This record gives sequence, structure tokens and C-alpha cells, in this order.
Amino acid sequence: MTHIYSKLPMVLLFLVLVAFGYVIYLMVFPLEVFKPNIQPYKIMNENKTVKIGDNVIYQVDACKFMDISAISRRSFVNAIEINLPPKETSVVKGCNKTQMLVQVPNEIIPGTWHLEINIEYKINPLRSKIYHLKTENFQVVK
Repeated sequence: MTHIYSKLPMVLLFLVLVAFGYVIYLMVFPLEVFKPNIQPYKIMNENKTVKIGDNVIYQVDACKFMDISAISRRSFVNAIEINLPPKETSVVKGCNKTQMLVQVPNEIIPGTWHLEINIEYKINPLRSKIYHLKTENFQVVK
């Protein structure tokens, strides 16, 4: 019986090291979830002009390496910043070109703007990865 108790500290130490290694793995891997092929993203509206209340269309050209959803936070930016509500997005795994639409808010003032997009992937319970992206400039008109 004492033979089992003499091995117990070594077994417990081994289990703690395995658990610690697993936590380190969760905090580090995978290294990438998403990779944009082009930055800034292209504006697809004719003449890169959009009216207040209409949709600005941008093309996401990117590769996604994991099949997980993300929280997208978009903002219209010039001298000021207009934040839009967060939105859950789910692009299929693989390399794709996808057109995204964002409605121009009625509160926006005419001028030159671009979109800043922050995409947050919750990889596992211990790790999130945030990508900071933007679009080309476009004109907002009345």
C-alpha cells in the first residue's frame, strides 16, 4: 500500500504538467484564423459614391482557416467616427471573395469616409483574436 502512496506525488505532478501544457496550447494555437488577401478592401459602388441611407458595398477578399463565427464591429470614419452595432458574421472556411453591404446611417455628413472593421474570433475559452481591417475611401452624398 505504501508503494502506491510513494508514486502518487509523481503522478500528480505529471497530471499538472499535462494540464499546464494543454492550457499553453490553447493560448497559442492556432496562430491564424483569418488572413485578408487585399487591404484595404475595395469599394464596389459605382464611382465609389454612395447616398445617405443607401448601402456601401465592399469586397472581402480573404482566407479563413477555421470554421467559427465572429463578432464584427464596423465604424464609418473621417474626422469623426460613427460606430455601428456589433454583428455576428459567419464566412465559410476557405479563400473567398464576398461582397458585404453596410447601410450608410442617416446621421452621417456628406464627405470622404472609409469603413474600419474589427473582427473578433473567439477561438477557445482562453483565447480571442482580433483583426483590424479597413476599406478604401468613398464619397457620401445627399
